[in-house]
Amino acid sequence: MGNLKLKLLEGESIIDRWDMKKGEATLYNRSDGTQGLCIACPQCGQVATGSHIWHPETQSLTPSLVCGADGCNYHGFLTNGVFTEVNKGMASEH
Repeated sequence: MGNLKLKLLEGESIIDRWDMKKGEATLYNRSDGTQGLCIACPQCGQVATGSHIWHPETQSLTPSLVCGADGCNYHGFLTNGVFTEVNKGMASEH
């Protein structure tokens, strides 16, 4: 899989965004007052939220993304708005 650019969708509610395509995301407000990112895995499209920290000034997410949905095993980073896969298969080792 080549590098995929993040597509940040407009919207106020993640409820309507469970039909996102690979690499799409939308922001949501967490109960602690910070913003989270609801994101579709850039490899399989599985939509999830997590405890990742969104850095809007650089369109980056920390820590790395790991998807183990249905054997996907994607592991990569979202940095400067671009998904970069690393260590293929690493998710299955966790």
